[in-house]
Amino acid sequence: MKKSLIALAIAGAMTVPAIAMADATLYGHVNISADKADNTKLNINNNGQSTTRIGVRGTADTGMDGLVGFYHIEMGMATDNGSTALSTRLAHAGLKGDFGSFALGTQWTPHYLWGTSATDVMLSNITGNLRSSDVVYRASRSAMYLSPNMGGFQFGAGILASSANSDKNVDAFNVAGQYSANGLTVGLSHISFESSMFNAARDHSTSAAVSYSFGPAMLAASVTHNELRAGGDTTPFELAGTYSVTDSTTLKVAYADHDNSAKGYGVEVQHNLGSMTNLYVGYGEANSTLENRAVNPGADVFSTGIRVRF
Repeated sequence: MKKSLIALAIAGAMTVPAIAMADATLYGHVNISADKADNTKLNINNNGQSTTRIGVRGTADTGMDGLVGFYHIEMGMATDNGSTALSTRLAHAGLKGDFGSFALGTQWTPHYLWGTSATDVMLSNITGNLRSSDVVYRASRSAMYLSPNMGGFQFGAGILASSANSDKNVDAFNVAGQYSANGLTVGLSHISFESSMFNAARDHSTSAAVSYSFGPAMLAASVTHNELRAGGDTTPFELAGTYSVTDSTTLKVAYADHDNSAKGYGVEVQHNLGSMTNLYVGYGEANSTLENRAVNPGADVFSTGIRVRF
């Protein structure tokens, strides 16, 4: 939708003054899952893997030929009665043109867009077992440049900087590139973590990802090599695949090696009722090493739910 009433409604919902917006698009979805993990009670309203959200994005004329202003605000929404309703997921503004785009604020990093997102395929809440290679996927207080698509190739670069992390002037640098053609996509990204206050565990992270779509199927792999501040390194990786059984039903499988013998597995079936409503059911399993690790332990979990988009 591109109407001023939408912009006014969003401004009112977010308790900020209404502003005039050109070319505003409202979007979002409500996603509710019912999950049963080992040694826990049934849990409903867990948002699945794709958090309930509402957002507005659009463009604005700058008065300069070939230069467009753009903005994007996206809020995660709590689904429990009485919970604090909104949390920031994206909030950035920038300029775009033939040179590509440049934005400031909270936004997706090239590291996720062209790297670890390749294997992020599930809707159900089983992904605690399956996401081993993510490092930074959305970045606050960031400046990001993305090049235009040049015959299938793009590159990007950005910095993260917060005065709260006072040990270094810049918290992190990210450079990345991607090439896509004929169903094959290959991405490479490197992050240098300058501030130990921003990331106490890692000095550097380098990721590579590849995906290939052919007919009704897609196969993907991603791997991240982490150099640790305390010495040594880790190399977690993920594999994922999807297959469209029918126009409405998709089978998904995934595997993650978290390094140090911690492993997770998952399978999901997604069924679409039209273009805006998705039903899903998934099962994820963690091996004993993943279940018993001290940080972010996994668990065997059954998850089912519904997502309705608008």
